[in-house]
Amino acid sequence: MKKIYLFSILLLVWTIITGSKYYLFGMILIFILMKYNFPFFRTVNIKNFFELTIFFLKYSLLGAIEVAKIALNPHDYPDSKYINYQFTHPDITTKLVFCWLVTLTPGTLATELSDDSVVIHILSSKNDNTNFLKILENKIQSALR
Repeated sequence: MKKIYLFSILLLVWTIITGSKYYLFGMILIFILMKYNFPFFRTVNIKNFFELTIFFLKYSLLGAIEVAKIALNPHDYPDSKYINYQFTHPDITTKLVFCWLVTLTPGTLATELSDDSVVIHILSSKNDNTNFLKILENKIQSALR
């Protein structure tokens, strides 16, 4: 599968979302980053990146529904907790993208990142989120190869 730059994808999506007047700025920024070989430039497997996007959107929707249930039920207080998630992949870019996506998922928040683990706040401890976190990290790693 053809590999392309992650930042090119993200900036292209960003320019499309923000409107056509910022498109030129995004293209100039992409060119500058490519010319000077920005250290976070990675190649992306498009198929795996698409699978990661679908996976993330699915769990974001499920998380939003869960948060809405908690917010709309005044008699059921959330049973939040902190968990310590140990990374299985040593790559720093995988860790950063993982923390960004966990923070964007409704009901979760990455609070402290260390070399080999991250502390995550979970709004509802009723669900077992460790399986989701393992799958998310593996999908990020496979998308960034």
